[in-house]
Amino acid sequence: MEDAEKKKLEESLLLLQAEIKTIFQGFHDIFFKIKEDGTIIDYKVGDETLLYISPSDFLGKRMQDVLPASAGQVFAAALEQINKTRKKAPIAYWLPLAGVNHHFEACLLPFLDNQIVIMVRDTTAQITAEQSLKESKEYLSKVMNAVADPIFVKDRYHKWVLLNDTYCKFMGYKREDLIGKSDFDFFPKEQAEVFWARDEIVFNDLKEDTNEEQFTAADGKVHNILTKKTLYVDDQGEKFIVGIIQDVTQQKITEGNLLESYRKLQHTLEGTANALATALEKRDPYTAGHEKRVAKLACAIAEEMGLSKDTVAGIRVTAFLHDIGKIVVPAEILSKPSRLNEFEYSIVKTHPEVGYEILKELEFPWPVAQVVLQHHERLNGTGYPKGLNGESIIQEARIMAVADVTEAMCSHRPYRPSLGIEKALDELKQYRGTLYDPVVVDACITVFTKRNFKFD
Repeated sequence: MEDAEKKKLEESLLLLQAEIKTIFQGFHDIFFKIKEDGTIIDYKVGDETLLYISPSDFLGKRMQDVLPASAGQVFAAALEQINKTRKKAPIAYWLPLAGVNHHFEACLLPFLDNQIVIMVRDTTAQITAEQSLKESKEYLSKVMNAVADPIFVKDRYHKWVLLNDTYCKFMGYKREDLIGKSDFDFFPKEQAEVFWARDEIVFNDLKEDTNEEQFTAADGKVHNILTKKTLYVDDQGEKFIVGIIQDVTQQKITEGNLLESYRKLQHTLEGTANALATALEKRDPYTAGHEKRVAKLACAIAEEMGLSKDTVAGIRVTAFLHDIGKIVVPAEILSKPSRLNEFEYSIVKTHPEVGYEILKELEFPWPVAQVVLQHHERLNGTGYPKGLNGESIIQEARIMAVADVTEAMCSHRPYRPSLGIEKALDELKQYRGTLYDPVVVDACITVFTKRNFKFD
């Protein structure tokens, strides 16, 4: 070989060695070359702080002799294996470095001339992270299992990745049967599609979602559940749904029972009030049916105003009882065929307070006694018995006042014939905003002119 070619080849070899050295220095891993008996003949390392002892203390010595006893035994076993099979042999061990135990993974690989190459990697950070993650999961699992409500975590593919014991029991399956599965594996297609769609709202809109829905468990029982789902995004940007379920089945049953009891109580109250109104009518045959007609109109006005069904029901009961105080008014005054004198009228004017005294101790779910007391009050303070005005008169009393006046003007009285609905509506229009609530007046006019209201 020519000297020039030899020199060029040597230069190329030196360059290659330099490149390999640079590459090795870029790695934190350690590379050893040993003989078949374990004698260390060379090494490369990117981070020398990972060396257990200095090179002067291990070069030319057997690897199993320079390592601590526990690690040396692991290495000796791997060395015996690779000398027999000439196939790679992975091992794991730990070493104390600067007072801290470091974990290592190594792989023994057969090399030329019965030599062996060992690649060693420090896995302390990985193992520490894995241990930390394991401990975090165990802690999270304990926290989740301490919660009485079912809790689940789903990944972006809608599959369960974490569940508490209550959720598994609620579903009726073992945890291993649920993890990695989706709603489509356990629910009817239509129901699973609803769950999936609501999950997508959370994933795509990045918000919480609370929804009441029905759920069929493994035993076939149907539950009413309230599910709250929250989006969680981890450090890698992966999205998860964290959901907590509240089983409101028994609550729904209880609410239904309470509602039914309330309806029965309301029916009983209406029946009782109606019976009292009928008894009162027996003393005053000339105004028979007044309470019931006022109740019909007052409820129509309240509905036109958009008040709740419960408020309307309270107005109906109150209307049946609004004149109960007249029970103390002598029958001859109630049925007198001529105008009342001042003394007689003063007796009649006591009926709101008498009615209030009769009803105030009864526990109605509505302000019945207060409405009875105020149904003759007027917006400008000219009414009785207290001379209240404006907002100091409760809304139900303002409705009762308009319904009472309208019915009275449309009905016959011992001292005069019916004045008719047109006269009554003119009265409301004339004193709208002064004596009577304008909103109530407008609603009353509407039920007659547009809703075709009739007393009978």
